[in-house]
Amino acid sequence: MELANVSLLYLITGNYTHYLLLITILNVSKNFAIINMTEISHNITLSYVVAYPIFLLYVPNVTQQSTVTQFEGINTTILNIRNFTIYVDVYNGIVIHYIGHGINATLIGATIPLGPGVYKLIPSYMLGHQRNNNVEEYETVLLTIMLVVSFYIIFERMDKK
Repeated sequence: MELANVSLLYLITGNYTHYLLLITILNVSKNFAIINMTEISHNITLSYVVAYPIFLLYVPNVTQQSTVTQFEGINTTILNIRNFTIYVDVYNGIVIHYIGHGINATLIGATIPLGPGVYKLIPSYMLGHQRNNNVEEYETVLLTIMLVVSFYIIFERMDKK
């Protein structure tokens, strides 16, 4: 499976923290994936490019060789790799959930199907696409412009006196 340009959105919880982790895979090697990682927490966004262990994103050639279980409606198999308990999608090998080292990560969105007819879409504004502006945003911009203009007019009148 070609993983370049695949985006995955995980909810990370544990150790008194929680945040969203948006991962876009740039390149894949045997043990690591070069990814663009964006952490979104309390309206703070941190973005950087890192080498990430591939077994936390993708486990190739996972078939129904071991016990298949359902995780949030997706057929998964459970693996234990390097003190992580990992739930891997049997359809395409994507890691759906992992627990280990105080981290609990759950896949909540992906740009690829997680099974025949199984989709978890990522909101387009998180992928860098332009959001649709709603009426409240236009009203806020208009009111801000009116406030600035009114102060400009007041200060101009004060300067003339």
